[in-house]
Amino acid sequence: MDPSGLVMGMAPAAAGLILRGV
Repeated sequence: MDPSGLVMGMAPAAAGLILRGV
């Protein structure tokens, strides 16, 4: 597993959840 790839994959998902939560 590539840590950087995992971060790049989760960052947009987290941002989407935050934007939806607002």
